[in-house]
Amino acid sequence: MGFLSDSGGMMTRVGRGKHIYEWIDDWAKVPDSIGARDGWSHHGIVVSKNGDIITYHQEASTVLIFDPKGNLKHSWETELLDAHGMTLVQDCGTEYLWLADPGRKRRFKDRYEYPVGTVSKGRVVKTTLDGETVMSLPKPCLSIYVDEDYLPTWVAVNEERNGGNGDVWVADGYGQNYVHRYSKEGDYILSI
Repeated sequence: MGFLSDSGGMMTRVGRGKHIYEWIDDWAKVPDSIGARDGWSHHGIVVSKNGDIITYHQEASTVLIFDPKGNLKHSWETELLDAHGMTLVQDCGTEYLWLADPGRKRRFKDRYEYPVGTVSKGRVVKTTLDGETVMSLPKPCLSIYVDEDYLPTWVAVNEERNGGNGDVWVADGYGQNYVHRYSKEGDYILSI
């Protein structure tokens, strides 16, 4: 059942029991582009410790940071083509953003298929919340990647603040269905 939000847009309640949320169509003030109007929404969303909402603008290759009311506070361009997975971590009290990029993008004009002849440049990077890259993980040196694509889709970190050892795990979900493990320093350990 929908009802009008304070800004006049439609709002819908979703969920069950204690977990009921309000879906507000016009909540985020996303910078306008063809991709924002005709593109797809993206599941990569994280919330910082101060309540800011961080996501990725698919068409503009830009990380967007919104305040809780949906106002764009800050953004920064990336060299990533399709930052698919986003993971927010804290290291020594500082927040960092991990981004998994399959390295090629499905586009509206190509009916959401990869453009013919594109080569993947998949990668995983760790950035500050201002966009400075502080670490880039190497593609695993496995024989499968000589002829096949490396298309990382997600990152998980065994955070030390939660009792972990800081290891970084990368899912190659669009490529060869491997999970790769790295040390907190970014050294490759193993693949499963």
